[in-house]
Amino acid sequence: MDLKRFFKENAKEIKTEKVVVSDRFTDEDGKPLEWEIRTLSAREEETIRDNCTMKGKKGGDSLNDAKYTRAIITKAVKYPNLNDVELQNSYGVMSADELLIEMLTAGEYIFLNQEVSRVNGYGNKKTEMEEAVDEAKN
Repeated sequence: MDLKRFFKENAKEIKTEKVVVSDRFTDEDGKPLEWEIRTLSAREEETIRDNCTMKGKKGGDSLNDAKYTRAIITKAVKYPNLNDVELQNSYGVMSADELLIEMLTAGEYIFLNQEVSRVNGYGNKKTEMEEAVDEAKN
């Protein structure tokens, strides 16, 4: 086998996808605006997980699930720029994760979380892998 196929320069670029999260945000013609979501690297996810894990007094670690989810979503959303001060000011918040929970309805937030998960390969890798195996067999 040729290990060069695994070299960084041969890896496909990390993808981004556009999705409509809400029909409440529209352009001049009333068309819903698309959000751009990117795939996170394993290193980025690990850093977020570490930042959202609290050391317990009795030695056990505890992941703050809500903080972790917001951090993952915030890192994955490329557009709109959730770090834009003017956008944050319009909602009266001072951080990207606060902006998300102020800006979106509960259902929109859940949908965005599902889309971030999908774009990042959670829940669909087995299907993709099965397709690749089937294709290789043919």
